[in-house]
Amino acid sequence: MYSAILDNTILVYFTKLHQYRLLELVLQLFKVLLIPSSVSQEYEAGLEKEPNRSWLLQRLKPTGEGFRLCTIFDSFVKAALQLEKGIQEGEAEAVAQHQRTSAQLIVSDDARFQAAMKTLPAYQHIRIWNSLHIIAWLDIAGFIGDYDGLVKRFHEEARQFTSGELRLAYEEVAKYLGIDVPKRRLSEKCSLKFILN
Repeated sequence: MYSAILDNTILVYFTKLHQYRLLELVLQLFKVLLIPSSVSQEYEAGLEKEPNRSWLLQRLKPTGEGFRLCTIFDSFVKAALQLEKGIQEGEAEAVAQHQRTSAQLIVSDDARFQAAMKTLPAYQHIRIWNSLHIIAWLDIAGFIGDYDGLVKRFHEEARQFTSGELRLAYEEVAKYLGIDVPKRRLSEKCSLKFILN
């Protein structure tokens, strides 16, 4: 099974669409989902406005499988990355945790963070995916019943994206899993013109 480090953006987006149980479904893909302390604090700060956040916060634990509050990180890496433009504390801590854990990837929808990481050669080996990758993976694994409905709601209520972004995420996940998705099927899954109507 896989493990990943989650940034606040994906937690917020998946909580907004709680009726799809995305946070629960993600546990079907990953044995351990690491959440940096600073990300947990940032997420918890929105609890009063969004009570659904309590579901995840009640499940955070310091050890074991599932959602894990992670306090292990490379303090030098975190301090250095916090000086970089476009990288906030939670994201710096996520990268610093990646250096000290066996997580295969970081999941973040923060475009500034992703852009900043592309400029840092020392960290370009880190796989950084976004929520579209996770949605594609859940779909490929057969965990999403109403894929079109989810993609439409995600586009309308969480964040806007293009067909090209969705297709790239789908292709990258399929490649990572060693799966060949036929082009016609890929077009059906990623055409916002079709999905949003």
